[in-house]
Amino acid sequence: MNHIVKDYGRIIDQLRKDRKISRQDLVEDIMSLRNYQRFVAGEVKITNQNLLNIVDRMRMDINIFTSYINENSNNEYSKLIDARKLAVRFKTDEARILLATVDKDNLVLEHHKFIYEATSIIIDRSLDGNDTSDFYARIETLINFPEILNYKAINLTEFNLLVLLNAKYYRKRDRKIIDFLYMNITSKTYISHTQDNYGLNLCFTSIAKGLYNMEEYTDCLQICNEGIDMIKNKHYVTGLENLIGYKALSLNKLLQHEKAIETATLLYMYLKAFGTELQQEVYFASMEKNLNIKLKDYVKLKREL
Repeated sequence: MNHIVKDYGRIIDQLRKDRKISRQDLVEDIMSLRNYQRFVAGEVKITNQNLLNIVDRMRMDINIFTSYINENSNNEYSKLIDARKLAVRFKTDEARILLATVDKDNLVLEHHKFIYEATSIIIDRSLDGNDTSDFYARIETLINFPEILNYKAINLTEFNLLVLLNAKYYRKRDRKIIDFLYMNITSKTYISHTQDNYGLNLCFTSIAKGLYNMEEYTDCLQICNEGIDMIKNKHYVTGLENLIGYKALSLNKLLQHEKAIETATLLYMYLKAFGTELQQEVYFASMEKNLNIKLKDYVKLKREL
């Protein structure tokens, strides 16, 4: 059974006082007054169900209660979330420095501690420089893999870790994570609505890359099209280079050479508008090698025509 960390006691008792509810009235038929007193003192923990019952007794929604926790540990929580975002974007040094300022012992929610551990794993992988078996094993342990694939709902950090873990499995031609990610990102779930531009790109790119490496080019093409449409519908214009690139490569593998070249041309113009010089160098070289065409010359010829 899951248990609630001891710091909840202090917070709950403060809310009780604000609402002028006696301790006896608060815990009647839920737990003994003595155990509640020990809980407030930080001597014991209580179960999730008892927490829900106590929060309900105060006529509070559990989501409101969670928001209150976040607000009362806002400084640490904000730093934690920012560190996670930096780590997922592989800005390792910035993430490591920021995470070092987070006082782990003062994190109240188990969810916050989970984010801390997840961020540490991503930072350690980046510092190591390799996708080691230890890195994947730590992710699998933290997110309870593969049981997590049977969950009806997952949080954003779990989702991000599954995206990273996907590389291990598509290299083994195993698409179970791909299918799970696709189901979540295209459904009307919390995950599909909370992903930002980077998160959407990271997920769709992971799926597309996996399908392409498994030589499932038709599915890869479909994913690229869906990902591009979803991201554009959210009014994002940057970060589409990976999906456009895999779309061009998939079309080429499907022997749709003219469409592949048209898509590569779109990628060329897109990166000229939004990409860095390094991105242009890397992507153009890949397209030209796979499609056997000089993109710059082709675009110039198209404009002249």
